[in-house]
Amino acid sequence: MDVEKDFANDTIRNRNIFDYLLLKSSENAAKLLKLIYFSEAVKANADPVLMRLFVLLEYGFDCSTEGEIRLALKSGADPKKIIFAHTIKVRKALKYASSVGVDLMTFDCKEELLKINQDFPTARLILRLKSESKKSVYNLNKKFGCDLSEVENLLLRAKNLNLNVVGVSFHVGALCESSETFVSAIENSRLVFSLAERHGFKFTILDIGSGFFGSKEKESFFYELTQEIKTSLEKNFPTEDIEIIAEPGCYCVASAFSLVTSIIGKKSIAQNGNNGLQKEYYLNDGFYGSFPYFYKDYDVKHVPLLKNKDRVKPIIETSTVAGAQMNNSAVADEEQTIALQ
Repeated sequence: MDVEKDFANDTIRNRNIFDYLLLKSSENAAKLLKLIYFSEAVKANADPVLMRLFVLLEYGFDCSTEGEIRLALKSGADPKKIIFAHTIKVRKALKYASSVGVDLMTFDCKEELLKINQDFPTARLILRLKSESKKSVYNLNKKFGCDLSEVENLLLRAKNLNLNVVGVSFHVGALCESSETFVSAIENSRLVFSLAERHGFKFTILDIGSGFFGSKEKESFFYELTQEIKTSLEKNFPTEDIEIIAEPGCYCVASAFSLVTSIIGKKSIAQNGNNGLQKEYYLNDGFYGSFPYFYKDYDVKHVPLLKNKDRVKPIIETSTVAGAQMNNSAVADEEQTIALQ
């Protein structure tokens, strides 16, 4: 679309906070997966300019809270393209969603059905399934989703309450390295579609969640993964007229930002070996900011601003790099041997 090209070109001309690779990676993913639309996970990055780009690309938004829904709407999102994806919702947020027309939402238990029936009985509901996550960095199924054995009772409860269940969702867990996990979840979703049809439901949505890496190093794996997903979708849903949604987070936004930190202080500590010194460097960011314990799982790359060719007689020293917080956990890299000027 023209607006897409104009906006992308504008971001390049103005050296905005994200680059053209972000746009192309998102386009490539949608093309490979043959999705009707992406539903961007707001929690991954809620920058207003970034969200406005996704609106112009006609993406939807995966929101977990009232605040995220407000951000999406403020960015110009279509309420019908927002999925309220938390399976246990605050009642105030549920009522707010009803007031602004955000009627697509997930559930995974009878208690949530009763809540929705009272506060938003006309909502379109997505049943969230558990999936195996043996090769995911973060297993979300310990907290969200129902087992296959629970599905029929939940569908019957929804039918008894006259609620409108329209589809299935799953999430294989963050940073998943197993295509088999996706294939198994798609096959289970097929079983639920068939079971729902027997009970008089007409399912029209399959939400395959996310779990995709956002780093360039994983691009070849992502291509292989999308081929497996496409093959499974074509096998299990060959003729159905359904919407297929994905909820990528870091895949779409990992290239959007670069973080620059400053060394706010350093000290030398006497020790045996290494010229009798160890250096300790302190940054203006840390464990409670941009470097939580799991940041390395997202393929964060350290890019020194000082290049080797610019260094004068680099010295090899054993050093630590620590964050600004008063916490022993705030050490970013402990006892790394690094070349410093």
